[in-house]
Amino acid sequence: MSRLIFFIILLCAVSFACKKISLPEQPALINTNISNGLPLDARRINGYMFVSAGPESGKYAIFSDPSSDLMKGLDHVENTDAANAASFANVDVGTVKENSIELTKIQGQITVRYGTTQFTAIDSVVWRTEGNKDFYPLSAAVTRGFPKIDSTYAPGIDTIHRNHGVTISIGPGVASNYDSLIVRIRQSAAQARKLQAGHAPVTFSAADLDPVPNGTVSIEIALYNYSYQVTASKTFLFETELKKRFDVIMVNY
Repeated sequence: MSRLIFFIILLCAVSFACKKISLPEQPALINTNISNGLPLDARRINGYMFVSAGPESGKYAIFSDPSSDLMKGLDHVENTDAANAASFANVDVGTVKENSIELTKIQGQITVRYGTTQFTAIDSVVWRTEGNKDFYPLSAAVTRGFPKIDSTYAPGIDTIHRNHGVTISIGPGVASNYDSLIVRIRQSAAQARKLQAGHAPVTFSAADLDPVPNGTVSIEIALYNYSYQVTASKTFLFETELKKRFDVIMVNY
């Protein structure tokens, strides 16, 4: 009887050992081609790469895991770190290059940022990252390139009469390949600004102009376009900017 019990126990043990142990399935990694525009939730991205041509031109990149609102890490007025940039970036992806130019790594206690290499040429945009154990190496060609503005364009304004406000027209024959634009009237840090999409004229009322003192001021037009790509289930957002600036005089009457 004891032999029979031993045989049954042995048979059960062999049978259990031969069973295939099922491991939980890992979710498939998602990869997409680059697309124009913003991702479905632009406030939850893993990488943000920005390049600008014009005044305050430069390149900038930050990365995060988990995803976060990385676009807030850049001050779009001066194209430099925002005051709270350190609260967004937390991933080192090794070497980061835009068009073969390596960005300088700026590493703080928990922050790893890349920028702000200056350049002036309007060129195509190709981003590459070295990657790490969690971030696959990235190679992304932003085929739409930079926004465009006619090289002969001028706002046709020499003097802004504060009490009357001012309207700045940027028609479809002037600007193209952009998703949004910001028009600023500024003197150093003092500024008035309007954000919009499309080609509608941009109007500043007398009240809008209150923060900006009289004297020489700049009309600054900044055009932006966006593209994104998903690599190994991580979302990367690419922003390009083209900036033009025109100096005028502002007076009260």
